Amino acid sequence: MVFLPTLSGPAMEEKAVQFFQLHKIEELYAGFDPVNTVYEASRQKVCLSLWLEKMEDDDVEESGVKVETWGRIGQLASRCAWELQEDWRVGAGKLVQNHFCYTHQQSPPRKGLLHVIGEALTTPTGVHHLSFALHMFDHRQRRVPIGSGTSTLTVVPSESPAAPCLRPVGSPPSSESSGSSARTQYSTPDRSVAVAPPTIRSPTSSESSSSSRTSSTPGKRQRLTDASPPPSTPSKRQQTPSRFSTPSETGYTPRREHLAPRRVFSPLEHNSLKPVEKAEYMLVNVVTVRPSTDQSVQEMMKEYGIEPKNIRHETMPIRARYRHVFYFQVRSEEEKTKIDRKINGVKWEKEFDVEKMCEEESTPFLYHSLPLAEIVEACFLATLKPEEKRYDDLEYLLNTKRNMAKVKEDVVKRILKSLSNYGRKIYRHEVRPYC
Repeated sequence: MVFLPTLSGPAMEEKAVQFFQLHKIEELYAGFDPVNTVYEASRQKVCLSLWLEKMEDDDVEESGVKVETWGRIGQLASRCAWELQEDWRVGAGKLVQNHFCYTHQQSPPRKGLLHVIGEALTTPTGVHHLSFALHMFDHRQRRVPIGSGTSTLTVVPSESPAAPCLRPVGSPPSSESSGSSARTQYSTPDRSVAVAPPTIRSPTSSESSSSSRTSSTPGKRQRLTDASPPPSTPSKRQQTPSRFSTPSETGYTPRREHLAPRRVFSPLEHNSLKPVEKAEYMLVNVVTVRPSTDQSVQEMMKEYGIEPKNIRHETMPIRARYRHVFYFQVRSEEEKTKIDRKINGVKWEKEFDVEKMCEEESTPFLYHSLPLAEIVEACFLATLKPEEKRYDDLEYLLNTKRNMAKVKEDVVKRILKSLSNYGRKIYRHEVRPYC
């Protein structure tokens, strides 16, 4: 009888951490934390949380993380889910993981929290099924899938006895039996020995019976004898050289004229074949009653000679009504340069003043694309004094969550009054927990 091991929640989490450290997960995720990364571990299930800003870019052609990296992290999590309480099944054998499959639905953003859920299913057939899923949560706490995958896990014995051959090689089978003292030695044939083809084909039982029936007719027997090939004529199979033989052995040299010449791309052609990286920006605090038909982005970008793509809008999380933020994308490097120059002259502390945005005379402004949760957080960071922040870069302040703790309580209450109910909900669920 096999007694299943029973581990508590903290003990299983500690065992999962040891598993990931043994398999060097730091090479895939540099921000692995033994305390906070594995936040749930139960029987045949493991949950990880990965901060995307701590992922190292390993894609050479495109800035970001390779798709294979997400698949390797998920496959490692699913295998850990099986080995938490099922490793007793291995015994003296070894584990073999096969049939890897990963479906990448969309690339995650550069910042945020990614959840990796690894699960395992033990079957009595010996082939166990593993699965995993990668997802995030948006500002409305809706699940956003990133990818999913499956694989199989099999326990292979360490030593498997070799099956003997059915007949001895090198000697005919003996019909006489000499009791227990007689031994028949079995050996495997040597593949290096070349067997010459027979010159005369031995007739089969059906052919011998047919020849006996036709022996009474000399005319037919003569025609069959004339139709048979002479013994000295080699067959077509013997004349064709083997593809593994060398030209010195056969005198045959393969021709390569039918192969197309290899094309060499110039540097300009090579760069043109790369996918164009899209840059996303936003137009903040646009006053409009019908955002679906509003042309504010097109009119502003037309002044700079820019054609925006993939325009979408969200409602601003402030108290003022009919305020929206429009997101759009540009593709060419020239358009990116024009917008970046325009944004460099913007003082984000003044533009993200929530009380100023609620005024009727407020005007829209351009900035790099930020989700609604970071727009709300920027409203709080704009109230910090120069001596309270180490750098004046908004992106750095958003990545360093401890800066939110420097905002005073009376300032927080004042800003919350200028936010809408939706904005206060974003603050409670997405901004305050990470301060």
